[in-house]
Amino acid sequence: MKKHLEMDSRVSVTVGVHPHMLFIGTYNGSFRKLEALVNDTPRVVGIGEVGLDFTTACRCRQSHDRTVCKRDKLEAQRQFLRMCLPMADRMRKPIVIHCRDSGNGLAAKQTLLLFRELNLTHMPVQRYCFIGSSEELVQWSTVLPNCMFSLSMRSLQDRNTREALVQHADAKRLLLETDADRCSLFG
Repeated sequence: MKKHLEMDSRVSVTVGVHPHMLFIGTYNGSFRKLEALVNDTPRVVGIGEVGLDFTTACRCRQSHDRTVCKRDKLEAQRQFLRMCLPMADRMRKPIVIHCRDSGNGLAAKQTLLLFRELNLTHMPVQRYCFIGSSEELVQWSTVLPNCMFSLSMRSLQDRNTREALVQHADAKRLLLETDADRCSLFG
């Protein structure tokens, strides 16, 4: 990555570890690598995407109990996020939050609770690929006054999200993603 950044001084990046890549026995090592990369790469302008993904499936070979496996993966995600939030704040970098569940809003609620517990509601946040209800949009906007919401085509295809955006979104807090599936607005 550093080599590519050296090629064009106009390029800056955010770096993180996708929640699906975290495991109970390895999240500490993943965090140390991420922290070192951020410290050693001046053009890193933000941390993420990191967060909670309750759609995580168990694919580990070590456990034959899928319930235990999924529980452990989610705990690794929580602990990793618990470490990343203070690091981003300490380094004065925004954090890009990945927050996904089956549509019940539980991942968003637990992520927001973590910001409150750590007293980090002042941080600059990008809620990556926002898909959520009006209540969720209002709650995140209120609790995290420096939160931006990025939208993909997936966001715009979700009826509840469209309704939330029309009724409650501040256009100054919206970003358009270009890296998500079916991101082209023009076909």
